[in-house]
Amino acid sequence: MFVSGHRKNDLYSLRLHQAIAAKLRADPDAVLRKARNNLEARRERQNESYYVREWERLLYGPLDKLLAVMVEDSEYATALRQATPFSGVLGPAEGWSIHRAVVEEWQHAPR
Repeated sequence: MFVSGHRKNDLYSLRLHQAIAAKLRADPDAVLRKARNNLEARRERQNESYYVREWERLLYGPLDKLLAVMVEDSEYATALRQATPFSGVLGPAEGWSIHRAVVEEWQHAPR
């Protein structure tokens, strides 16, 4: 079975958000502050986009709902992750480590 490169990118985004969710559980105040600041900066550039409104609703709602959507395997969650407000939550080394793991996982995935 052939799976497009888009699916690989979606997998990478999912793995990043799984790591971010772990940090969010460990220190919700710091991670939410960072994401909300990022979202506010995006709002100034993009006005009221659908993704800004959805992330805003999640970031100011119940933490368990936010965590669930961040790692959910659905079209909705996949699309939201493409417009993530969590930039800067993971350091470069963490991001590269996840990238390498996804490349390795992808190389061994059935096609």
